Amino acid sequence: MKSIESSDVWSANEKHELSYALERWMTRHTRLLIFAALLICLHNFVHVEWIQIVIEFLTGALLGLAIGSQIIYPIIYFFPKALVLKFKGQLKFIGVIRCFVAPVSWCLLLVMIGFFFPSIIESWFFNSLTTRLGANLAVFYLFFTLVDRKDRAELNMQFEWYVVRYRMKLDFKHHLATLYTLAETCMKNKQYVRAISIFKQASDIDPGNNLVHLGLGLCYVYTNLDNEAVKEYDILSRSDPDSALTLLKALKQKGIAI
Repeated sequence: MKSIESSDVWSANEKHELSYALERWMTRHTRLLIFAALLICLHNFVHVEWIQIVIEFLTGALLGLAIGSQIIYPIIYFFPKALVLKFKGQLKFIGVIRCFVAPVSWCLLLVMIGFFFPSIIESWFFNSLTTRLGANLAVFYLFFTLVDRKDRAELNMQFEWYVVRYRMKLDFKHHLATLYTLAETCMKNKQYVRAISIFKQASDIDPGNNLVHLGLGLCYVYTNLDNEAVKEYDILSRSDPDSALTLLKALKQKGIAI
């Protein structure tokens, strides 16, 4: 087995924290905002009228999706679900308040932009019919996703990610299953750093759960945290040989010596 130097552990943890910060920052709505900003910059260099119209429409649509999703979903979908859980005694009150953090933050940001840069708001929204059209269609699409079964399933996972830390841990099995399902979904989407964070929460609840240790080990392999993956293999080799063999195969594929 490879020896673990303190400097190796420190750099691995540092890399893990950096990856986690980047993954949280580069969310879907953030990427949409970046594309919208690039289109606004491109608009200033293009002087062909029909291209400007297309850019204005796309910019409105991207902004509508990015900002609208941060305001509409938490208020229209997450808040009622949180209230139901609160009345059932399954969620702390802070979990209900959490649903308003993103909407209030974005509304304050928009007010500040309008106050300090009124010309931007006026030229891109009040004076641009195509931008407003793109934004309105984007908002209409967001409401449409609320009735689509597949999109609603994804929203349910996002909701659990919103409030999982605020759930009342009255139902041990349900809480653990929720965390495990969240982590599995993150793994399927290759969001391994986020999955590690959720698996750790599950491990705190049930330290002896072999499926959780297997999930942690695989995520460590995929994020190049070799020493941490070896630790999980050591745990599984003593408690669950089958899971240990699965993790061992992943370790060998990465060329990690045991």
